[in-house]
Amino acid sequence: SLIHAIQSSSRETVEAIANISNVMGEVDGYTSAIASAVDQQSSATNEIANNVQQAAQSTASASANMGNVREKANVASQSAATVKGAADELKNSTQDLRSHIETFLESVAA
Repeated sequence: SLIHAIQSSSRETVEAIANISNVMGEVDGYTSAIASAVDQQSSATNEIANNVQQAAQSTASASANMGNVREKANVASQSAATVKGAADELKNSTQDLRSHIETFLESVAA
């Protein structure tokens, strides 16, 4: 009957959305891991930039070459910060999507 078909379709939809919610949870976990790795990379890049700056100050003959290295380290640091920002935005979007899915599932279940 039509009612049975609608009920069956609704159950399948709820199951599909639950699966999507589970996948989004996994994506959230991956996003958190990426954000953590980017934080670590940013810290390492900042440490490298500081070490390069100290080396440039201690050796006059190396200071010209170190300036170029420092610029590249700063670019890497900026890139890492950009990636971290994007990862944080993705994490926030994932959390928002999860919240919307949960709200939807609650309304479908009601």
